[in-house]
Amino acid sequence: MKTHLEPEAPNTINFVKHLVSELLKREPLKHGKTIIIQVGEDSPYFPEFTDNILEGNQDLKPDDVVEERGVLAVHKLMAIREYLEDKFKFHTAVLWPKDINLDPLALDIPLIVIDPNGLYKMAKELEVKSNYKNPESTIDNSEQATILATIYYNTKTGLGYANGKRFRIKNNQPDFRVFNAMWRKIGTPIPRVEILKLAGQTDIISPDLNSLTQNTSRKSSEHNSATYFINNLAKKMRKITGLNIDNICLNNGSLTLVGKKIRVAPK
Repeated sequence: MKTHLEPEAPNTINFVKHLVSELLKREPLKHGKTIIIQVGEDSPYFPEFTDNILEGNQDLKPDDVVEERGVLAVHKLMAIREYLEDKFKFHTAVLWPKDINLDPLALDIPLIVIDPNGLYKMAKELEVKSNYKNPESTIDNSEQATILATIYYNTKTGLGYANGKRFRIKNNQPDFRVFNAMWRKIGTPIPRVEILKLAGQTDIISPDLNSLTQNTSRKSSEHNSATYFINNLAKKMRKITGLNIDNICLNNGSLTLVGKKIRVAPK
């Protein structure tokens, strides 16, 4: 079974407009502000999908259709996140959806505002109006430079500078591998499972996609161990780098490095 998100479909465009409109309802928008938006398959604001129950499995039996539709919902969930990460990548971080229900598909999507001006620009392009006074002046370049940490980092040596302060992460340690990944994908959340794999903690990885269709609460002992490990890892990286919770953001097991990447080490 295959499912494809249709990015140019009217329903998908309206879905994006709805998210932007909901974000603007939470004004003033400031760097680091987290907003959770509820979306559902049975609502008028949901992306368009082309579902093909038989694609990739021409011999699917009728009795298997229900089970296959559960898997289909998970693939839709992943497609939505990937689509939104690309659509909002320049101004808003998209984290792994919370409180997932698979039938019908419904989820809470946590969004972190990174660049308010970029979000307002997107709203203007989509013709989504803001009722906030002078929205484009909510944050000027000098204020943004103060809020956004400037970060230089060398993935080979572990040497870095955060706001001009030197730090070093020891090689071949879990925090070294995870921070390397966060630096390469700065502004983009690193999912829980990827963090655990990078850290060599594969024995406490939460249930896989197949398990997700049967247990959405994720309250297993493995999940609790993973949460504890990632929380401590985030604290350790903040202590080493001097960055704070707004720069190394932890949300539902995902980690995001938020800041302005600089390519040359400060002198």
